[in-house]
Amino acid sequence: MRDRLETSRLVLRSFIDTDWKSLVSYAGDIDVARATGRLPHPYSDADAENWIAITKTATTDHIYGIANSDDHLIGCISLIATDGGWEFGYWLGQKYWRNGFMREASTALLAEARCNLAPVNVTACVFKDNPRSLAILQYLGFEISGVSAEFCIARNHNVDAHQLTLLLEAKS
Repeated sequence: MRDRLETSRLVLRSFIDTDWKSLVSYAGDIDVARATGRLPHPYSDADAENWIAITKTATTDHIYGIANSDDHLIGCISLIATDGGWEFGYWLGQKYWRNGFMREASTALLAEARCNLAPVNVTACVFKDNPRSLAILQYLGFEISGVSAEFCIARNHNVDAHQLTLLLEAKS
């Protein structure tokens, strides 16, 4: 997969050292963190620096920072390798919600994956109290395949969640 993907309004790119401030600001927002399973709250400078270092050493995963047209980091999107395929995940800084950015970034990443990884199963998980994220995933073609209780680090307890799957077929 390419290291850089561009859409009409966004750039999906590798994280850079100067992204730490945006990471702390946006990932540190409790409303962002509570919608993910893996973001801690509070989110510290050290968390941001560790995340950037992890993304630079990831060899099988496809992790992108989502940047706006000014190359300002506004979120994260990824495909993480699993035993049976890929796990799809994302978050976006709250001030960028409801502008279609996540739909745009997700469409671009999945199109790239269709060209380079398909056919493959892609899974996603969304907390039941996050209907906007569920709507994005369903728009992308994900289907609910089950329910579960998933641990949320920011909330420090299990949260009811939808499990979703998508068979990502090769572009014909």
